[in-house]
Amino acid sequence: MRNRYRTRRRNQRVSCFGLLIRFIVLLVLLVVLYGWLVRPWISDFAGQQVARHLVGNDTAADEAEAVLPGVVAALPKGEVVITEADANAYLAASPGAADPIDQLELRFLPGVIQADIQAFGMRDQLQAGLAVVDGRLALINPQLEGALGLMISIGDILGPIEQRLNEELVVQNQRVSDARVEQGQIVLVIE
Repeated sequence: MRNRYRTRRRNQRVSCFGLLIRFIVLLVLLVVLYGWLVRPWISDFAGQQVARHLVGNDTAADEAEAVLPGVVAALPKGEVVITEADANAYLAASPGAADPIDQLELRFLPGVIQADIQAFGMRDQLQAGLAVVDGRLALINPQLEGALGLMISIGDILGPIEQRLNEELVVQNQRVSDARVEQGQIVLVIE
């Protein structure tokens, strides 16, 4: 009788352990599926929304609402200084331009652009450098810290914006030869 009790009890421990292993495997599969399917989809959607608001698509309504072509066309040749206050005032004046981002506040520090971002009910900070690479503006080493960085990929959001900005510079026959981030301002040299 004692042997039966020990055997039964040992089998119960194994089955609890087996259930625990199955649960852990299921959690790992869910995390992998989120990382490969859901996160890229959310990031791509957010990036396309922001880029669509800035540049528009091929429809006349989107072109009329597009912000970026007018901004790029207004850039004078030579050195252009964009202050932190001007950038934040511009963002505040067009609140829907960065959907699904609810709030965005920029800070320019030497060599680094910082942005406080609120989206999807979370508030986090983005940091990136700015440089000219092969005649194109490029954000260097963008990093999104906090929970929002786990939900979305910052590269998927910034990639379409960076691409459309550079395409618009080419269309408008503008070329950026130098870009630097200084305390409180960004300095661009337009040719």
